[in-house]
Amino acid sequence: ADILRLWGATINYQDDVRISESIIRQVSEIYRKIRNTFKFMLGNLQNGERAFDFKATLAFNSYNLVDHFILAKLEDVKNRVIESFDAFDFANGMTLILNYISNDLSSFYLDINKDVLYCEALDSSRRKAVQSVIANVTNTLMKLLTPILSFTMEEIYQNLPLSERKANVQLESFPLVSHDYQDDTLKMYQTFIRLRDEVLAALEQKRSAGEIGSSQEAEIVFNVKDESLSAKLALLDADELARLFVVSKAEIADVNTVQVNTASGEKCERCWNYRPLVETSAGKICHRCHQVVGDFHE
Repeated sequence: ADILRLWGATINYQDDVRISESIIRQVSEIYRKIRNTFKFMLGNLQNGERAFDFKATLAFNSYNLVDHFILAKLEDVKNRVIESFDAFDFANGMTLILNYISNDLSSFYLDINKDVLYCEALDSSRRKAVQSVIANVTNTLMKLLTPILSFTMEEIYQNLPLSERKANVQLESFPLVSHDYQDDTLKMYQTFIRLRDEVLAALEQKRSAGEIGSSQEAEIVFNVKDESLSAKLALLDADELARLFVVSKAEIADVNTVQVNTASGEKCERCWNYRPLVETSAGKICHRCHQVVGDFHE
């Protein structure tokens, strides 16, 4: 039923409306992308055997640069979706949501932060920040999509780690237009994405040449021409800067093109980054991972 509702929300009803088995298959793939993205986000809104405070996670606000990028984009998408829905332009509103899920979440933010979610300490501020972003994104997109994917959003609502919830997601208030972020943040985000595309292209060249396999086998040196973005990136620690490009090491320098080299060090058996390793009875792991897990066999 939700797939049919999604089809109805993505067509331009002002033109002749087409439907066929192949069109429904295409819509099914779009639906699967939405569902799998929510499934990943819900799976990371937990702390193992420890209790998870969803309300406190939503309120956490000690973010770094990339977190602000994603939240600023979320606010922009939310405001534009509300405007489109108010004008009965459902197809445009759905396009905005789908592009955000595909380009900003799946292909970028959720991908680069797997290292944080899986490898950082359970109580680390960085992991809490990423969980807070995921909680805010999940909560907002769920409410935006409730009029369209009613049954799926109810499933998501029932699986949110809430201490108390209403009888149905439909009873929750629809998001309101907000202006917490300035346009400068979005412009900087667009500049960063262009820089990241350059880095990814350089990595792909090395991968095609057989010099590296995964991007974590690489170290990169790149130049940031935009002064404001350069100043922001300079404030990040070495691990966070490398994480933005899913490499083992990243350095900002005055170079003409992106330089990609084979990473030094050895592959950590826990996080798969190439770093100086510590020999433990549990295996060879990097210093970060050793601090997180310790050596439980000692």
